[in-house]
Amino acid sequence: MKRMYFILAFIGFVVPYYFFIRFVLNFGFDPMEMGNQLFASDMSTCFAVELIMVAVVFLIFSYFNSRRMGMKGWWIYLLATFVVGPSFSIPLYLGIREKYQ
Repeated sequence: MKRMYFILAFIGFVVPYYFFIRFVLNFGFDPMEMGNQLFASDMSTCFAVELIMVAVVFLIFSYFNSRRMGMKGWWIYLLATFVVGPSFSIPLYLGIREKYQ
């Protein structure tokens, strides 16, 4: 199962960054334009808010669960969530957690 989690983490890193790189190539690194496009419609806002909520819930869960299981380096999941997103940080966390079970 650990291998599957790491494969999913890899996919969760590559796929979002593909679209991020396309955005940067088209618009440059423009945080205002990112925000404008992210919240351009009710549907995109729905997905953005959903993703933010998933990230918050995951960070709270992973923080307390990491402490309970004696996992070190929780900051890695925090960084992975903010730099890439939950599509990378959640399977990364689950893969590393396998070692502690």
